[in-house]
Amino acid sequence: MRRYIYGAVTVFLALCIVCCQKKKPVVANQDEGELKYLWDTEHLSREERLHILDSVWKATEKQPQTQLTTQVMKLVAYLYYFDEEYPKQRAIMRGMYSQAEKRGDSVSMGYALYNIGTSYDADNITDSAYYYHLRAGKIYKTLNDTLNIGLTKHCTAKILMQHGSYAEAEVLEVEALKLFRSINDSEDMVCSYVALAGCLVGMHKYDKALEYYKTALAELNVLKKKDLAPEDYNDYLRLIYGNIGVAYDKKGDYTKALNYYTQALNIKGLERHQQAVFLGNRGYAEMMLNRPEEEYMPDLQESLRVLDSIGADFHKLDPEKSIAKHYLRQGDTLQGVALLKAAYRDARLAESADDMQEILALLLTADHKHTVKHSKEYFRLTDSLHSAERAARDKFARISYDTDLVETKNKALNRRYNAAVAVTVVLLFMAVGIILIIRLRSRNKELVYNQQQQEANEKIYGLLLQQEMEAENARVAERNRLAMELHDGIINRIFTTRFNLMQLKTEQEEKRTQLVTELQETQDEIRKLSHDLKDAFAGDAESFADILRKEAERNSCAGTVQFDVYIDKFINWAGVSPACRVALLRIIQEACHNVLKYSGATECHVAVMSQGDKIKLRIWDNGVGFDTGKKKSGIGLKNMEDRVKDLGGSLTVTSAEGQGVVIEAVM
Repeated sequence: MRRYIYGAVTVFLALCIVCCQKKKPVVANQDEGELKYLWDTEHLSREERLHILDSVWKATEKQPQTQLTTQVMKLVAYLYYFDEEYPKQRAIMRGMYSQAEKRGDSVSMGYALYNIGTSYDADNITDSAYYYHLRAGKIYKTLNDTLNIGLTKHCTAKILMQHGSYAEAEVLEVEALKLFRSINDSEDMVCSYVALAGCLVGMHKYDKALEYYKTALAELNVLKKKDLAPEDYNDYLRLIYGNIGVAYDKKGDYTKALNYYTQALNIKGLERHQQAVFLGNRGYAEMMLNRPEEEYMPDLQESLRVLDSIGADFHKLDPEKSIAKHYLRQGDTLQGVALLKAAYRDARLAESADDMQEILALLLTADHKHTVKHSKEYFRLTDSLHSAERAARDKFARISYDTDLVETKNKALNRRYNAAVAVTVVLLFMAVGIILIIRLRSRNKELVYNQQQQEANEKIYGLLLQQEMEAENARVAERNRLAMELHDGIINRIFTTRFNLMQLKTEQEEKRTQLVTELQETQDEIRKLSHDLKDAFAGDAESFADILRKEAERNSCAGTVQFDVYIDKFINWAGVSPACRVALLRIIQEACHNVLKYSGATECHVAVMSQGDKIKLRIWDNGVGFDTGKKKSGIGLKNMEDRVKDLGGSLTVTSAEGQGVVIEAVM
């Protein structure tokens, strides 16, 4: 349960002073050594417990911040609070706030500010408490934390109520109540109803206050059916009964006031100072009902004795005033005035202006000898109270204004910071984008240059190949022309001459025969020369394999493709027709040209093998390939097929996209 500490419910002070201390720190695993040890210190004396807490605080401060050390510090601060070591609790909370601010942890920042405010409130430094609760509330508002927004409003309302600003406190408490109701928080709704009723009692609206007290009782019964512990239920019930008694007391209905005071006294778990307060209230009600002195006087005297013995200087003023009134009612003015003057001195020591004002009002009617003196003091005190109330209202208004101003400045700074960060990020992205664009353009230029260079190389190679083919064709044509001239011209004339010689009849038969033989030999030699000129292009048996290798080497030098040539050494090139050799060379040239130009390959293999009485040519690469079903055959492939068909052979082309090309020719 959230622990609530309420002050004495007195006859002339109808306020429900509710402590806004939050729940105990939530610990993930209370079996951890340090945490369990701290929880178990409650049975020790205050001095022993404080010594342990001081040691744990110093040791934990030096440790790296973890979830466990944070929980330990929260628990230490919590125990400091209930040992009334408020400055130490605030020091721990300020350290937690500083660390949370560095991390940007708004939840922990709100927690620390809230507990600092609670500590100041318990230490009766209400202006600081008000300031820190306002700051905590603004952080919780940004987090949309409904529960804690309601709690901060409840605490600030209580502070305003203590300073007599009942109307302002009522507005804040209504807002807190709405928030608690929106999340169905019955426990805080009970406290909020009690606080609202206290505001109304302060404004002398007793009937409305009693309605809120009864609503609080109804909500308390709902809470009892949930998970409220019996001792906590008794604490709340005693608080409400006592305040209902005060409301009836202020209203003048002493019978009902006495009834509720008696019920509060009969509830179990009553502490000593609470019992003393309720005894004094009951005794006063009995006195106002004109009960016999022996019924109420013991209650008043016991109340004064206990409160004086425990040092409750503020709360003992009520039984002192009640006893003084008793003597005044009995006509013993001398004793009554003496007790009132003693009570006035105690009120001044306790700095209770309300009690001082009430006592002065009684002295005005009882101490006729000093009426002027008491009258001046009364009006002076009244004026000072009004001034103090105005000053308090102005002070809290300034605190609210200053808090809002600081928040506004912080928001402006955050906007500037966010704007600066946004501009920096935008400029950074722009710079990165410009760099990327420049690099992409440079890369594109490089790719375009490489492509143009590749195309230029291909054009140069094509021109060189075309030039070589034209030169080769010219050489072949010249050889054919010479061979034709030799065959058709010289050979025919030699043949005619030889024939004529054979027809001659001469006596020198032997000489004639010799000349004919020489002409025959010359004719054969010229015919052989003619055939050699015509077939020189196809190469002889020994050099044709070298021609094919040199062709591959020239292609390797012309581009980025590595050509590998394998020629079967068992091929008898002498038995291969010149037409077949020419076809082999032309197919290899065309295929290598296509590999360089279209394939994008890095390797190409050429193999010439013997297959029985046939020659098998196989060319394959690791290029991009093409879909043979979609792409039409070019002129190069058509020429290959025509050459192979002319020799009675077959040509197959196998390819697929991304799998290279395989060309096989059998001749």
